[in-house]
Amino acid sequence: MNLISSSVLFACVAITVNSANASITDHLLYEQLTPTAQGDGASVYYSNPTHDQVMYDQFRFDSTTTIEGIGFWGAIYADESISISIYADDQTGHPGALAYSHTFSRPDLNLSVSGTVIDDLWTTDELHAIAEFDQFFTAQADTTYWLAVTGDAFFSWTYGATSGDNTVFYSNTAQDSFWTNADLGRDPTNLAFSVYGTSVPAPTSIPTLALLGICAGRRRRIC
Repeated sequence: MNLISSSVLFACVAITVNSANASITDHLLYEQLTPTAQGDGASVYYSNPTHDQVMYDQFRFDSTTTIEGIGFWGAIYADESISISIYADDQTGHPGALAYSHTFSRPDLNLSVSGTVIDDLWTTDELHAIAEFDQFFTAQADTTYWLAVTGDAFFSWTYGATSGDNTVFYSNTAQDSFWTNADLGRDPTNLAFSVYGTSVPAPTSIPTLALLGICAGRRRRIC
């Protein structure tokens, strides 16, 4: 995945004004866009305990970044809740320790229909969801993180995004939170998701702001 350059500094005064009037979508930092946005067909991977599988995709920023929320595309069937989890990389290119996790109820996901997912046996809506964090997550500069989105029933995550570095992991949820080579696999594709937030001012910029008077192997593919 390409590094994201977010070098614009936001003064606290500006943040206060913008946060009162702006949507989280105004703070888009990175996006692996669903194929349906380009008029193509969408396919999905199961990412739920019901099918004993969780999908992961990575992101990375070149400056310390405050993550305010995550957007994603997929098929949300009978799922009443969706969990967003962020794992630190274990320094070997695998998901490691859990760094953030929150479960969102379906009404809190700002759902909208973005297209359709088509299979030989069925056709269903592809939904775009935006999960706004109650407590922001700080992503450290030059650090790889792994995003997991899971449902409590049959959630399936859209894949085939054209951006990204084509590296996705899938794991067996029947195993413990520590993976082995037998529990974790690699897939050459990209999942569809967005990251919303703002970059954190570098320490060298803080004195200047103060002077200005500014406040401080079981992959299941279902179509």
